[in-house]
Amino acid sequence: SLGDRVWQDLNANGIQDSGEPNISGVTVELYNSANVKIDTKITNGSGIYSFTGLTPGQYDVKFVQPTGYRPTLQNQLSNDAVDSDASTSTGRTGLITLISGQNDITWDAGFYLPGAINVVKTANPTTIVSGQLVTYTYVITNGGGLPVQNVTVTDDKCSPVSARISGDSNSDNRLDLSESWLYRCSTTLTQTTTNTVTAAGTDLAANPVSDTDKAVVTVVAPRINV
Repeated sequence: SLGDRVWQDLNANGIQDSGEPNISGVTVELYNSANVKIDTKITNGSGIYSFTGLTPGQYDVKFVQPTGYRPTLQNQLSNDAVDSDASTSTGRTGLITLISGQNDITWDAGFYLPGAINVVKTANPTTIVSGQLVTYTYVITNGGGLPVQNVTVTDDKCSPVSARISGDSNSDNRLDLSESWLYRCSTTLTQTTTNTVTAAGTDLAANPVSDTDKAVVTVVAPRINV
């Protein structure tokens, strides 16, 4: 028989670290040496699949990438029991030689959810007279599955944006899934202005991520008292 586990790689390092969860409902296909599909399994609630009743020979296991996930790094350790054996491009293990009576349960696959950066921008105040100071506040969060690093925040009509004011609760300079990072920028405006902030970075798997948001500040004529 052939089998093992499909798991979520929370740090995209290609290794089954302690506490990383299973992925159920993943389609796993079995091919013979002639590249003919001969069986299909679905991982159970523990992320486990198993092809049983196999005759000695060569087989190739293919893991179908689950929706929203990406394949983690392949063969990061010499221990097949704790790494990911699936090709990042094909999802396949390559040919596996199975001998009589063998129960080979070392063929795993890891997938990760990429990071996703989100930014919400607000202006205070939203209505001013010409030349009045406006302060923009930017709240940056991570709506994905991996921490985001090398975060930058830029505003097309307000510069410089402050360094991060707060939010990095564990001081690792990575935007974790539970964190909200705060930035600000102040400027004076002389006309009604719509400006855009861009938050960008890369997740732990080096995928680029970015998001934008806009705010409108209305400039009105000063009130004249007679």
